[in-house]
Amino acid sequence: MKIIDTYKAGRYVSLILSEKLPFKPFNKVSVDGLIYTAVLVYEAKNEIAIIYDGKSDFKGKEISFLLE
Repeated sequence: MKIIDTYKAGRYVSLILSEKLPFKPFNKVSVDGLIYTAVLVYEAKNEIAIIYDGKSDFKGKEISFLLE
């Protein structure tokens, strides 16, 4: 699954995904080998937020979902 767009909202970055969220439990995501805490964006089928204060652009990157 790929990240097709992003936007910043305070200390969060919202990741717009190419597909719906997976139907499995997860609490973290991995992008480029780095792990981030995932926060659900309610009323969104293909969007997840991460806590991130950096300047990286996640567009076009692969994302995977983890349960830790």
